[in-house]
Amino acid sequence: MRTKFKQEDRAERELSQQGIECFLPKYKIEKFVKRKKIISEEPLFTQYIFVLIDSRKNNWTSIKSTRGVSNIVVFGSHPSIIHEDVISEIRKLESLPPVPLLKAGQTVKIVDGPFKGLDAIYKAPDGAARSLILINFIQNNQNLIIDNNSIQPL
Repeated sequence: MRTKFKQEDRAERELSQQGIECFLPKYKIEKFVKRKKIISEEPLFTQYIFVLIDSRKNNWTSIKSTRGVSNIVVFGSHPSIIHEDVISEIRKLESLPPVPLLKAGQTVKIVDGPFKGLDAIYKAPDGAARSLILINFIQNNQNLIIDNNSIQPL
């Protein structure tokens, strides 16, 4: 099923209330929010949700008019069918560890502070709000601890 923009959770909730079995696969990702690194869950397939529909039991019109739902994915004139084997493999992805925002050795750009505009190498996190970076400054490598809001991955 295709959902409206950023309404995957709403569509899942509304369809579940109608007794329709839904699956909204998500993955975990690190993000910076208000200077802190958090782990967020994002939809694996934006604007899509998997539903198990019994065409004899469920009313297509009420499903298509559910809040958050855009339309039913079809091939030709029939709804798209995805085999249970594929769904079970996608379910396994949900148990994977979070995707790190920054990885050791990754090049970052300093976007704030006295070193603004310089590139550096990300080394490791230093708590929830700071990171350890390696910067080449005046032909000398320096380790710096910098606020997470001051760096961006390249």
